[in-house]
Amino acid sequence: MKIGKAILAGIVLLCGTSLFAQNPWLSQKHDWKVYRGLNGEKFKIEMDTVRQTSLGVLVWGGEVGVDIISQPILFDCHGYFLIPGEDEGDSPLSGEWMLAPSRSVIGAIAKDVCAQQKLQETTVKHSAERNGN
Repeated sequence: MKIGKAILAGIVLLCGTSLFAQNPWLSQKHDWKVYRGLNGEKFKIEMDTVRQTSLGVLVWGGEVGVDIISQPILFDCHGYFLIPGEDEGDSPLSGEWMLAPSRSVIGAIAKDVCAQQKLQETTVKHSAERNGN
């Protein structure tokens, strides 16, 4: 358990934004989106947790099985993703960026997450323009 806490602490430091505020289990509202693969895999993504970080676009989600294990997933919005510290004992960014093929489940998630981030950026920009900033 200490290793898991160390991994989470490392991610918080590296991403620059508070992941605790973005954890779907701590959020007031849940906007889960479900993705199903042809092989039976099922993923749930918390769309309200989409955030831009210095490393890419971060979202919380996970594979649905007996339990849903929610974890952060990073997307670069150029076809790659990273699940930080995927293996127990790994440092938060020890994993490597993997390809997210557009016709795969992870590719569909990437498309939606990156579109959500772009929408958030556009909304913030228009709000700032209206307020004269």
